[in-house]
Amino acid sequence: MSLIAVMIYYLDKSFVNKIRLIALCRLYRSYLGENMTKILILIIQEFEITDRLGYFIINNDAINNIYLKSLLREIDLNISDSDIDERRLYY
Repeated sequence: MSLIAVMIYYLDKSFVNKIRLIALCRLYRSYLGENMTKILILIIQEFEITDRLGYFIINNDAINNIYLKSLLREIDLNISDSDIDERRLYY
C-alpha cells in the first residue's frame, strides 16, 4: 500500500513554530509524480493554501523532483527551474 502524507510547518500568530499533518492519502494507482501531484493539488485547494506555499522538504528520490516540478508548474505556469530548485529543501 502506498501513502502520501502532507505536513505543514508554519508560525502561528504568536510566532510559535507549528507542525500539522493535514492529509494522509492512499495512492491507488502508480507511485508517480503526476499521480501524487493531482492528490496534492486537491489538498492544497481544499485547505485554500495555494498562495501560502513556501518551501518543500522531500527526500532525495529522483521521482520527487518530477513531482515537485509538476506541482509548482501546475500552480504557476511561469515558474523557472531555478525558482523550483530554490524551493526544494533536502533532509
